[in-house]
Amino acid sequence: MASEVRSLSSRSADTAKEIKLPIAASMQRVEQGVSLVDQAGSTMAEVVGSIRKATEIIGEISAASSEQSNGVSQIGEAVTLNTLLRLRVALRKRDSLS
Repeated sequence: MASEVRSLSSRSADTAKEIKLPIAASMQRVEQGVSLVDQAGSTMAEVVGSIRKATEIIGEISAASSEQSNGVSQIGEAVTLNTLLRLRVALRKRDSLS
């Protein structure tokens, strides 16, 4: 009976040693996975920050484009008014010469 207990104890110890290696390997893989998840999280945060920055820049470009368009319209109106004034002055000169 004692020899059976010793044999069982020995097999149990051997099995524990065999299980220890796969558990250690699994723990290492889990740690590597955690590290990769942390890196992915940091990368995603950087991407989100870059997208926000790009959105701000696009908004600024849109506002500047709108201002430029308004400026061009005002210039067009001023040119039209100037042209009309010149025509009126020319017509008045012509009428005064007649």
